[in-house]
Amino acid sequence: MQTTIKITLTCLCLLFAMAGISTHSLAQETPAEETWYIQTSDGNEFEGTITEETSEYILLQTKKFGEVKINKNMIDTRVRASTLEQINSDQPSNRMTHRYFLNNSGFGLQKGQAVYSNYLLFFNQIDYGFTDRISAAVGLFPLFLFGAEETPFWYALRYNQPLANDKVHLGVRLQGAGVIGAGDGFDPFNFLSFTGTFGQPDRNVSVGLGYGIVDGQLVEIPLISLSGMYRVGKKNYLLLESFITTDQFGSGTGLLSFGARHVGKSVSIDYGLIMPVFDGGVDFAFPLLGVNVPIGKK
Repeated sequence: MQTTIKITLTCLCLLFAMAGISTHSLAQETPAEETWYIQTSDGNEFEGTITEETSEYILLQTKKFGEVKINKNMIDTRVRASTLEQINSDQPSNRMTHRYFLNNSGFGLQKGQAVYSNYLLFFNQIDYGFTDRISAAVGLFPLFLFGAEETPFWYALRYNQPLANDKVHLGVRLQGAGVIGAGDGFDPFNFLSFTGTFGQPDRNVSVGLGYGIVDGQLVEIPLISLSGMYRVGKKNYLLLESFITTDQFGSGTGLLSFGARHVGKSVSIDYGLIMPVFDGGVDFAFPLLGVNVPIGKK
């Protein structure tokens, strides 16, 4: 248990250090003075201050175009200009802000945006945004490729909500799973999780709590997640992800992953190491490699 606590504290220190860096620049401007960079799905780019915002549109006061009304369903990228080292039109945008390796952040997909992900051939998932707040995911482990008669699958519904002047994002996820080819039934939903993300899409940390659902009741012991993303260049991001829980006797187990993401114009590639953590420590690590293919909005 002590080893698990040490690893948890180490992850927390790293994540809060990343959070300090990502939020430092945000404290330099008051909300009324903040400058925003917005890129729309048709390729237009705007920079200015927000004078009015509703659930449907944003009024942006720009120096070049004056006041511009932008429908939210047309927004592809929206970030504070103070968080960008420079605005480069040929720089690929990170369309994977909704997820680290396997864990979700508080950021959601935009309406009409979809992403297909494949990790080590086994993990296959498609995420799709029905609105800017509501998205869904379906996935499976294709064990039939190896001659197995049963194939595990899962599905999930997500809701995301920005808070605190867009500095905090809350995500709620309801997930279910089953096995294709199995005779036994399964619960429609068997896992509920809450995620709070602090920072901006390119530099943030997330803390999450997840609970299993058994016979309509939440289990008492949660699954705790700690994750972070930090941009280190035009196309590269550092990723850290961990899951920690205990059993009824207080024995701790977890999963720790760290690595990087390279964002290209058409795909992004994730790579790193994943390590199971037990009370005795980390006994082994194996490589983690994944490909994410955005579909729809750019």
